[in-house]
Amino acid sequence: MRVNFLQMQGMEESQSEMVRTDEELLAELHKKEQEQEDLRAGTRDQQMKIQRADKQLRRLVRELKGSGASKVLTVEEKDIETRELQDQNQTALQHLALMMTLHIETGPVIKHYLSGKGLNIPQRSTYMSTTPCSSHREDRQNLVAAPPPSQPSSSQFSDRSSVRSQTSTVASPSIVTLDPNQLQVKSNLIQLMGVHRGYKPLQGTRAYLLDLLPESRDELPERCMQDSYTSAIIPLSTDQSLQDKYVTFLGSIRIGRLLEDMDMFAVWVAHQHISNPKMKPGDVTPYVIVTVLVDQISFTDLVAKLKELGRLNLEEVNPHLCGGKVENHQGKTTPSSPNRDSNFDLHVLGSIAQLKLAHIRLSGHVSWVGRSSIEVVVWLEQNLHGQWQKLTRALFLMAARNSTNTAAAIVNKLVPKGEKEIEIFAGGEDRKRKRQQEKTTSLLRSVPDATEQRVIHDLFLKTVDMDSIAFDRRNLSPNSTWMSDAKLSNIIFSHPEVCSADHMTPYLCRGWHYFHQQTVTGMALLRADAVELSLVHCSALNDRNLHNKVFGGFLMRQAMELSWMTGYLYSKHRPKLCHISDISFHKPVNVGSLLRMHSNVAFTQQNYMQIVVFAEVFDASSGHPTTTNVFHYTYKVPEVVPDIIPNSYNEAMRYLEGRRHFIEVFELDTQ
Repeated sequence: MRVNFLQMQGMEESQSEMVRTDEELLAELHKKEQEQEDLRAGTRDQQMKIQRADKQLRRLVRELKGSGASKVLTVEEKDIETRELQDQNQTALQHLALMMTLHIETGPVIKHYLSGKGLNIPQRSTYMSTTPCSSHREDRQNLVAAPPPSQPSSSQFSDRSSVRSQTSTVASPSIVTLDPNQLQVKSNLIQLMGVHRGYKPLQGTRAYLLDLLPESRDELPERCMQDSYTSAIIPLSTDQSLQDKYVTFLGSIRIGRLLEDMDMFAVWVAHQHISNPKMKPGDVTPYVIVTVLVDQISFTDLVAKLKELGRLNLEEVNPHLCGGKVENHQGKTTPSSPNRDSNFDLHVLGSIAQLKLAHIRLSGHVSWVGRSSIEVVVWLEQNLHGQWQKLTRALFLMAARNSTNTAAAIVNKLVPKGEKEIEIFAGGEDRKRKRQQEKTTSLLRSVPDATEQRVIHDLFLKTVDMDSIAFDRRNLSPNSTWMSDAKLSNIIFSHPEVCSADHMTPYLCRGWHYFHQQTVTGMALLRADAVELSLVHCSALNDRNLHNKVFGGFLMRQAMELSWMTGYLYSKHRPKLCHISDISFHKPVNVGSLLRMHSNVAFTQQNYMQIVVFAEVFDASSGHPTTTNVFHYTYKVPEVVPDIIPNSYNEAMRYLEGRRHFIEVFELDTQ
């Protein structure tokens, strides 16, 4: 009898515990229902705001067409407001989708459990769909698979902001329309090129595509700049995996990652220009687009207005070259022009990134076309405080090759429409003539001019021991460094596997000696006396392009980060990138090759450093290097850096080359 009493007591306690559990589940379920209702209400409110903003925007556009261009600013402001509401609506929909997913997963379990206990089941709210799973799936597809922007008209193309105001439209109150992200652009390129997933040492032949190539330009239709205009989003504010890849240890954005995206995006823009009547929709393209060079990329708040600045005299920023003397730098910088018009303040971006990472937008179009060469202009913007702020602008020169990459391929002729397009096209012609002129005056082909010869001789007299007749006794003056002692080198073993030494970069902030203790599997060699580092690491699977070559953007990122480390070690300050000029791609780099990058401080002036990076491919059997790429960077630091002094003739030529780039960046008057 006592046993039965204890059993009954245990059952009553178990039942009481189950009742408490049921009550907690019911409370949790009601809470989820309330949260879903709040999210639904917020979503409806956002959709109503979007509808109102869209109606107002369309009304303003109609008024603009009838009254002229006096209300362009108002239209742009409404477009910015509409895009901000779209971003807020997207966030609300994502939260709602998460809540619906949790409800769908836990609902049947709770329903079965409560039904077994004979308890009442909460009724579904009237606002919820009878098929929430399908509606959630549709909403998620609408968020991910956004259609590309429509093409602007010729009359609107002169103002890039006006182009975006026409290409950014709201599809419907229930669908959020966004620009495609960079992953979708890459996926589209893979589909267009007919590339199979996964690395294969021996790829299939593309020779069958040669028949689709035109034999003359007359077979191709003419194109205008608006035909190639497109844009894409880097969703940093919503994609945490991208945040891990794009943020530096200082909290700012990694420029090297952006260079990778810009290079890939330039290839996509070039493909938008090509229109081949022999190709049917869905066909694999017979064209191979490769990067030849990157002409100009300007950064930071260095860029000033030409009318406020005038031209700089070399004596103002380079006193030791012209015999002048100034106490400090004048702060006069690059004039603004159609070919150099962008700002990219890393300190500002760093503070913003620590608060909230915002979306970055890539946009661009073809600006000039030759027979087989294509110049692409790419803009980079970030959505800060509800407005798209311009970060930088780059010019990519691409080359069209046939499907087997053995010869040049003819591309469509570019016919500019309107005064603005004619001006842009003329700028491309000027840059072509400038590149041809620079080839003839290269130090590899011609003797330095009289001014440059005097510069080198002055540097020699500055370091030679005047008390000795011998020329080989040279002494460094105070606050000077030999060029051979200001370099970094690394060797990249380009395996198609995931292996990287990027995580070594943060160790630099803790001191140079820390590198010696934290090397990767003993593959780093430190020379503290010469300030040189040799590092071996593997490039990742995603660092190869669609033709089993090392991706050009990967090379740009590696070179930029190596140059940054070089400037960091040389100046003892975190350098601020001001300008990238003349990144040239002379030869492709095959997957599996040994790639050595050599970074050197080539020229210094006050608190500026000109750093050059050479990329060389080594022949493992002979050890003979072949230069494949050359990169030129201009950096700025808070304090005056030591003067760089060449100690041989080849170093003197490197010094003059760096000096030429520095003069070109700041448009100095050397006369």
